[in-house]
Amino acid sequence: MNKIFFVCCALIVNVIAQSEFAGYAPPPLNEADRPAGPIVLSEVGDVYSFGDGSSGQLGLGPTSLMTTPHVIDLLPRKKIYMVSAGYAHSVAVTETGEIYTWGNNAFGQLGFRNISVDFTYPSQVHTLAGTRIVYVCAGFAHTLAVTDKGETYGWGSNDKGQLGLEGFTATFTPTLITGLVGK
Repeated sequence: MNKIFFVCCALIVNVIAQSEFAGYAPPPLNEADRPAGPIVLSEVGDVYSFGDGSSGQLGLGPTSLMTTPHVIDLLPRKKIYMVSAGYAHSVAVTETGEIYTWGNNAFGQLGFRNISVDFTYPSQVHTLAGTRIVYVCAGFAHTLAVTDKGETYGWGSNDKGQLGLEGFTATFTPTLITGLVGK
């Protein structure tokens, strides 16, 4: 039986074993502020999801509700080593640094240019192909990724300046955060 290695449901919680939590964050007070479904990473690199998938954030296809965990079969058979879940989108990174996203793309948080539709299956962010991603974080409706060279990219909603880019305009493609270059 595989141990659960990492769980993400918009609040990061590391799970050492199925009953041991390394961290805890209280759930949001308002039901509308709660993430739709958790993403679970096993120690062997399998990714599971369950809960509300109404925007495709489960990565299981056009399903709206899964009450039990299901492995996301369409992620590459390469070992996944990191996952993150935003409000209605999810992100996974392979050992080789490829990044996959799925779910709601209303603000470009999946990294696909000018396509404001839901992606119900994981898709590789090709604009970062050839770039090795080592860390990723899914925000409410934006995504940040760090490369092996220390560069940080952001994309998605930017209405509060959360991408670290000048201005407040959403971006649908990964954009280098120049204010962090060399920092």
